[in-house]
Amino acid sequence: MMLLLDLGNTRLKWAWLRDGNDLARGGTVVHQGVAPGDVAEQTRSAGMRPVRILLASVAAPAYAAALADVMQADYGVPVERVETAGYGCGVRNGYQRPQQLGVDRWLTLIAAHSLERGPVCVIDAGSAVTVDGLAEDGTHAGGLIFPGRRLMRAALGGGTHAIDQEFETGSRPHSRTEPFARNTDEGVELGILTAMAAAIDHACDAYARQLGLPVARLLTGGDARWLQPALQGSYRLVPDLVLQGLALFARSD
Repeated sequence: MMLLLDLGNTRLKWAWLRDGNDLARGGTVVHQGVAPGDVAEQTRSAGMRPVRILLASVAAPAYAAALADVMQADYGVPVERVETAGYGCGVRNGYQRPQQLGVDRWLTLIAAHSLERGPVCVIDAGSAVTVDGLAEDGTHAGGLIFPGRRLMRAALGGGTHAIDQEFETGSRPHSRTEPFARNTDEGVELGILTAMAAAIDHACDAYARQLGLPVARLLTGGDARWLQPALQGSYRLVPDLVLQGLALFARSD
């Protein structure tokens, strides 16, 4: 039994990898402003004792280290930090300096290569939005990064007088059908949605044109469900894509 941990900038997601290689869903918790011990408490399940703990983190190093210390003390098992590599699980990292690619993106590429037979674009809509291209043979074409929903809102709020930085965000799918909003809050939210969707569609379409082939599109991340209805074409929602990649890494290690 392995405990798999995906520590992002905002949330911790976890899952259990059973001896039969079945991935059992764990849960998700927001960790911003929460003590590592309280976050670790959320991962405990009755009767579940891991023989290995794997952690993939893009969070602040000090927070990740503190969480790893708590987990190791709780379970009596060393926490193994997963890092980006130049090659692994059939995927070749396209970055000039492979370690610059976030480990979350690396793991989504590994999962995508397993899920799709042909070329694929992998979109992770989290604190930042990333779009990566992956060829059929597992060659990573590179990617792009831009601010996510909350960061865009914070940028507008910090640079203008009349727009609030603080607002309630939900993860439910966006349901507006009108192209324009009639108040500032909705205008900002719809503007952010339109900008994100247009950038993603453009990147995926450009990669398909470059290859001269249809390209599958996988969507993950905390804002994926909210974003999906605004995208053009077929985007497959895979909420646990990082954890699926982490499971593949664990099986191959």
